[in-house]
Amino acid sequence: MIYINRNSDIKGDIESDGVLYAVNALKRDIETCFLEVPDRGTSILLEYGNCREECYSLYVKENSLIIQAGSEMGFIYGIYEASRRFLGVAPFWFWNDQKIDKVKLCEIQDSFSYESRPFAVKYRGWFVNDEVLIHAWQVNRRKEEPWKMVFEALLRLGGNMVIPGTDANAVKYRDLAASMGLAITHHHAEPLGAEMFARVYPGVNPSYDEHPRLFEKLWREGIFSPER
Repeated sequence: MIYINRNSDIKGDIESDGVLYAVNALKRDIETCFLEVPDRGTSILLEYGNCREECYSLYVKENSLIIQAGSEMGFIYGIYEASRRFLGVAPFWFWNDQKIDKVKLCEIQDSFSYESRPFAVKYRGWFVNDEVLIHAWQVNRRKEEPWKMVFEALLRLGGNMVIPGTDANAVKYRDLAASMGLAITHHHAEPLGAEMFARVYPGVNPSYDEHPRLFEKLWREGIFSPER
């Protein structure tokens, strides 16, 4: 039997911002879920292994909990699954105001082993369609915090792609989403990452039949702009 508690540490080669964010989220969850105790907790080790893309394994080895994966997304999903399975942190913990009752420890059997399965759909994600409800909201005095929670919930649910808002918001939060491990795609009004037609050409009827060259100019700029 091994025991995760507030003093459990997380070790391993962390080579990406997305994995580092997930590790820090797990550390936050550990502090949230466990009481302070003097005992040393079981270590959580990240190890590279022969896993399929986006897949991971969780198992006990030599008194440690191993999260094994072969890719960035595999580690991210494995870390969030450990949070859900052992700490009880739900994917929508932030949005549902999940109440956490602190405990001293979590027991894991020495024989525990779990291997994830490949996803049936290659790209899985959201368009943050109700952004008008959060774009002016601050959490901990930071406007980007609600967006982080959107992207974290998506990753906890096994998503890998997002449209991070519309127009100015899409530009503002795409780097944050990408740094957390998500692929970026575009809104239907901003194909190829182009700017909104109405923003660039206010007062001009947004019709391709009437203004094909203006649309194509925006599309070319969207493709070749280093900022996009």
